[in-house]
Amino acid sequence: MTIYLMYYDLMDWPKEFIAHENFFLDLFKAFDELLYIKINSPCEYDEKYDQYLLYKGRMEEYYYTNLAVPSPYYDEAALNRITGCLSGDLNECIF
Repeated sequence: MTIYLMYYDLMDWPKEFIAHENFFLDLFKAFDELLYIKINSPCEYDEKYDQYLLYKGRMEEYYYTNLAVPSPYYDEAALNRITGCLSGDLNECIF
């Protein structure tokens, strides 16, 4: 999920958004640093990009477990099937 979409999803939930403002500040800062390295130190970019992807993965996990507002349209079983399908478990792709 892109930073923009995470930010956009919480715009209608100001309490959650404000409570986790530092989450977005940290995420934007990490992305800004990656852009700076891409422009000013291209030889270091690949290594920093790999580090950024790991960091972004941890931040996405935090987002989904602590910030995201559950949808009333999906129950836990449906979410498990979707997650299994996205992770490559073909048995979970049968709806």
